[in-house]
Amino acid sequence: MVVRNFIFWLSTKRSVTNSIARRGMKHGFARRFVAGETLAEALTASRELCQQGRNVSLNHLGENVTTEGAAREVCAGYIEMIEEMHAKNLAGNISIKLTQLGLDLSKELCASLAGSIARRARDLGRTIEMDMESSAYTDATLDIFETVQRESGNTGLAIQAYLYRSEKDLQRLAPLKPKIRLVKGAYREPKKIALQGKPAVDAIAGHRLARPVHGRARASGSRALEATERPLRVSDDLWNPPRFAARSARRRAHLAGLRALWY
Repeated sequence: MVVRNFIFWLSTKRSVTNSIARRGMKHGFARRFVAGETLAEALTASRELCQQGRNVSLNHLGENVTTEGAAREVCAGYIEMIEEMHAKNLAGNISIKLTQLGLDLSKELCASLAGSIARRARDLGRTIEMDMESSAYTDATLDIFETVQRESGNTGLAIQAYLYRSEKDLQRLAPLKPKIRLVKGAYREPKKIALQGKPAVDAIAGHRLARPVHGRARASGSRALEATERPLRVSDDLWNPPRFAARSARRRAHLAGLRALWY
């Protein structure tokens, strides 16, 4: 837990993370997670994955721009990204971060830019996804997602499993029948709003999801869940089957088996 908290704290120090990113790309150990430092490099890596029969989702690293000009530049970059993927016939989509699109500056500006990206993707017959950032942005992200999804109908959303509120958020989104990407959550959040510790987070994120019964998937086996009485449930009449994000090979293998229960 101490190591986890230290890593969370370290991730907030931009000078440190930038240095790690530069060294990681130079020496190769970041290549597992970062497709490239330029769009051209990312597209090359994406083509290799697509040739293996995989879909890709491209994301531009970074958060919290401080000027409108920077937000508009990011927006243009995302549109270029989806256009290049389409031109090169790469299977997949892009995932956007709302604080990169000026959410700290203006909710209206951010919604406008996100809508521009979604409309361009829709015109190309493509989809986009929205990342979920720290809990300070959850409500605004849900509001903007609902606006964009109602207009374009091609937007998915990441939901963080470790937040106690997530089940209610899923129910709120149900009328839109969105595509949901279930992630564990990568921000340091207080105990009153989020599960703490890897075992509890792993359990709710899909490590111990049981076979769907009567149209539901139920998280089970976690004392933390029993204590809060907040199992994460997803009804099959709400949207497309949920997807689960994982980095480790062991977890990907486990989720591949779980995926077979849904598809």
